[in-house]
Parts: sequence; structure tokens; C-alpha cells
Amino acid sequence: MRSYRGIIVSVLTLCIVIGCGSLLTGGGGSDEGEVEAVSNNFSSIPNEFSNANIDVPTIPPPDAEPPPIEDSGEETLSFFKAFQIDPQAEDSAGPKFVQAADVDKDGLLDLVSAWNQSQPVQLHLQRRDEDDNISFRTITLGGTSPIALVAGVEFGQINDDDGNGVIDDDDWLDVVILSKATGVAGFCPKAEGPVAVSLLEGEIIILFSPGNDVEIPNGDRWTEMILVNVIVQDPWIHNQYPGIDDGDFSTMAATPELGGFTSLVVADIDGQNGDDIIVALNPAICDELGQEPPINTVDLWINPGPGDSEIFQMWGPNSSSVPVTIFADAPMVRDLEVMDIDSDGDLDIIATYTNSISQNIRWARNPLVPHFPGGPSGPDAVSQGGFDFTDVCVGGANEGGACDADADCLGVPGGVCTAGSCVGGTVPGGACTTDDDCPGATNGTCAPGFGRYMANNWELRPIASLDFGADVMTLGDVDADGADDVIVRSTAGQIVQWFRRPTFEALEPEFPPPDPVPDRFNFPWQVYTLTEFSDRVPGGVTAGDIDGDRRLEVLVAAAGAVLWFDESTVLTPFDPWIENTIIQDETGTANVTTPGSPGGQQQPPGGSGVGVTQVDISTIINGLLIVDLDGDGFNDVIGTLDRRTGAGLSDDRLVWYRNTLGDR
Repeated sequence: MRSYRGIIVSVLTLCIVIGCGSLLTGGGGSDEGEVEAVSNNFSSIPNEFSNANIDVPTIPPPDAEPPPIEDSGEETLSFFKAFQIDPQAEDSAGPKFVQAADVDKDGLLDLVSAWNQSQPVQLHLQRRDEDDNISFRTITLGGTSPIALVAGVEFGQINDDDGNGVIDDDDWLDVVILSKATGVAGFCPKAEGPVAVSLLEGEIIILFSPGNDVEIPNGDRWTEMILVNVIVQDPWIHNQYPGIDDGDFSTMAATPELGGFTSLVVADIDGQNGDDIIVALNPAICDELGQEPPINTVDLWINPGPGDSEIFQMWGPNSSSVPVTIFADAPMVRDLEVMDIDSDGDLDIIATYTNSISQNIRWARNPLVPHFPGGPSGPDAVSQGGFDFTDVCVGGANEGGACDADADCLGVPGGVCTAGSCVGGTVPGGACTTDDDCPGATNGTCAPGFGRYMANNWELRPIASLDFGADVMTLGDVDADGADDVIVRSTAGQIVQWFRRPTFEALEPEFPPPDPVPDRFNFPWQVYTLTEFSDRVPGGVTAGDIDGDRRLEVLVAAAGAVLWFDESTVLTPFDPWIENTIIQDETGTANVTTPGSPGGQQQPPGGSGVGVTQVDISTIINGLLIVDLDGDGFNDVIGTLDRRTGAGLSDDRLVWYRNTLGDR
């Protein structure tokens, strides 16, 4: 079904641009023989073409594993050494996302990455030789249509691979991809015919692991499933609402939080049946799909569990193939995170709404654990809700009106011609000579309306407002009080601030009130500035302990630089933090601090983008990941370096900044 849908939409798009006659005949004519030949070519494609029954041999490991990368590292301006993870001889472009997990269960962390220019999703399998030297075997899992632009990639425990009736750590990790654009336009199904309303027709895609370490390196053995929202599904137009454009296509490719799908989280929200999927969506204007004005949403897709997770029709509440909408609002939603804000044992959802006048950072309280004695609880409470729309008449006298059955969509009886004028019918008062000139209207049909399945039991609460817009966020215990805080980057404000999660402890400065879930819902969290930029726009942001002091550091990418901010040299974590540099673009100076020293010293700009003389200011670093990749006890940093000078298609890198503190 999906292949034919792509063909039809592509053909329709070409028809709009060059005309269907020239498309089918190869020129301006309409020779019947040529048209018949084209038709025969299409009809020769089997209706159920599949390679599932073809005996494709398992791809063995290459004769020579990738060479160890230890000898190719480059120095940085901090205690990290830089190595390229993706193949040096290959020029994939536009890296945006990277995540880490042990995919093949060999005890070594692997990586998955997504690239928005060359458009592959790649798996980087960590390998060790007999001398414990590290290399990465890179394979492609997918790309191009339907994965043209990516808004997120995550590992998830989605499927019951071993068939024991539970989804747990004994099963294999799958890969979830949030595709912002599939390569075909987003259409609005107008009565006069489909009208293109967007470049962003997105999809939610699950790549299921083959379930054994032998076939994992064969990307073709990962099976693909696309989630379908039946509220908006049309046989050849949409599986999801088409996304709204927010800038030109290259800008949206470089900045994934702009337009359409913008964020992805994979986590166990309902406490059963493996990981669920949460997405942020900004739909395009389309009245026929109930989106005028468009309503931007945070949607939860409920995993149906063992035996059903590979069947898209079974996803959603009561196997309805629709998501549970947690947030629905007019401002554009940018980013998502999950954390247990109220310390009750379940995961709550946090969202940023960049252009909201108030509460542009907000959270939804999960009802898995009851909010009050006797309150709704359990998996059913998480997904319980109702549709916010009614069925409508299509055709008839009550077209567009609410209905329960076709009988509610009656037509208009024909009129009569009286003294040359129609009385009744659909053209009362019109000129006529006979009753036939005064027609009625046929009865309509009662069809499903468009809208959302809205959650009933989630409390919506504020965190704060960040003027100039709240964009991308990360989580971490900034003030070391035992509870994670929310760290937010504002692109327009060129600032990174953190919002302190309320705590019952009477710590200075004291919260009014000291409770993450006060009775009233209008208490913003306290806000502190971590750093502010004057001539650079911040990009990727993440948090973790990188200097081994068991306290949090915050990493921020900005205009070709990767910076880390440390609070150990300031009076309190509530003061602005000290900036240190891992890499710096060629136009600036770097503040270099050795762990344990009281301050920094200015250094000239330097590498390392690995294999390039200088990292230029146009480089976009969207993805930053803190993880102990080599298992030496010290956290490393993975960065996605997307260089934009010239064509912007060469010298892009997935770079491992290996922490060398463990070598001392």
C-alpha cells in the first residue's frame, strides 16, 4: 500500500507542474499506443510485491573489520580527543541526531544517527580487536522516502522478540524514527481536488530489530512499520496530519525543531506493554482535516504490547489506531522530555511552546499513579479520553452539519416551476420552463469528522515562561538537590536558562510554595541564567558529568563551537557558570579550564572537526550526547557536525570526543 501511495502522490505532483498529458506520453501528444504501454508497465508490477519469501543470504561480517580509530584522533582545547565515527571515506551530509545503546548485546555501546542532507539513518556498531582497540562498523537502516528529513531518532523496547508474553530487557532494542518529511508534498483534500499545503508530510516509523546479533548488521533484515492515524488517513494522501512549513526547506532540514513534527520521545508511559511513543506535531492549515486554524499537539501512541506491537492497527487506546492527545494549543510546540516531576513513580511529559504568550514551558501530570486517593489510575487512566469532534454530513441539505446516521443528512426535494420561476428546490426563484429546471439535492452521508482523541485525566501545569521563546531543552540535577531541573535554550534570546524543580526541602532560595504540585496551578518555577551569548546563536544542549566531579556540567553548541559550563568554580549553582571550550570556530577565542583549576586562560581558535583545518562558524551542531562510549568510567561527548559552507555536503562528521581524564 505504501509504495503505491508514494507513486500516486509523486505522479500527481508532476501532473500539477508539467501536465499529465506530457507525463504519460513523454511529450505533448496523446498517442494511445504510448499511453497503453505505460499502463501495461504499471500493471505488470505484482499487486503484493514483497521480498519476504526470497531467500536473501545473511550478510557476513566484512573480511576486514573497520580499522581501529585510536590512531586517528585529534587534540581539542579541553581534555578530550576527537575521533570520527562514521566512515572517513564516505561523505554522508547533514548529521542531526545521535543516540547510544547496546543494540547487539555484546556489552559495548553502539550508536544510531540520522542525517538530513544525504538522508540515511545509520547504525554504528562498536567493535574491539584483540588489543581492545575500538572501531565502528557502520550500516544503513533506511533513508530517503519515507525518511527524507528526520525530527528525532530513538532506541526503544517496542516488541516481544522472544515470544514469552512480556516486553523486557531480554528482548532486542528497536529503532523509532520521527520523519518530518517523506519526500512528497502534504496535501489538503479539497472538494475540487488535492491541494499542496506543505513540504512536510511526516511519518512515525518503527524499525524492528531482526532479533539476533547475526542479522542486526544487515539493514534489510530490520522490518519497517508506519503508524497510521485513522482519523486523517486517506488511501493515498495521509497517514498523519501534514505538517506546517516554518521557513524554507533547507532551514527546516538544518533546524529540526521548525515545522511539522518537531520532537520524539520513546518511554514507558502507561507502565505496561513496553515503550510508548510521544511526538510533537504542528499541522498545516487544512479545513477539510479540521485544521483551520491548525491546533498543535503533543500526542501519545500507546504500545499494544506482546503479539500486537508489529500491527499498526492495534496501537492507540483500545486498539483504535489513533493517538491520545495530551496537549492541544495554538502556539507551535518545539521540544519534548519526560521525567517524574511529582516523584510518584511514573513519567510526566514536558513540552516547550516557543511562541506562547505565557507558559511556554509546561508539563502534563501522568495519571498512572492516582493524583488523589481514589482518583483515576492505572494504564486505562493514562489512555482514557474522548473525541473532540462529531461526525458530519457530506452532501445533502445539512452539509457540514453534525450527524449520527445518514438519515440526518437529508437532501432537498425538487421544486416546481410556477409562472416561470422555481418554487423550492436548490434554485428557488430561478427561471424555469418545466419542473425539471428546479432540481433538488440528493441525500448526503454521515462521515467521520476530524479532530483529536483528547486525554481526560492528565493535569496540565505550568513550569515557566521564557521570553523570546522556549526552544530545545534537556534535563539534569543542576543544583544537586536530588531532583532533575529543566534546562532550556532560546534561539532568538541567545540564552540558556534553567528552571528549578520545586522541592520540599527548605533550601535557599526558597520556593513559594515548596511543592511541585501545589493546589493552585499558577506558580512558575524559579529561573536562573546559565549563560548568555552576544554574537552566537546556541544550538544543541545537553547535561551530564564530564569532569568526574560527580556534579553536573552543561554542554552547549554555538556557531561551530562546543562549550561546557561548570559551576564548581562559582559561588553557587545559581550564579552564571564558567565557560570552557572543547572546540572553537576559527573566528573566536576559547576559554580553556583544566579540572580543579580556579579559572581559565584564553587560547587561539582550533580544531577539532576531525580532518578539517578549522571548524568554521557556519557549522551547525544539533546533536550532543554525553555517554561513556568506551566504558572507562569517564563520560565522553558525541557531536553531530554539519558544516554549511559551500555546498555544505562535505566534511560533515559524527565525532566522538573521548574523555582522556581516565588516561592520567
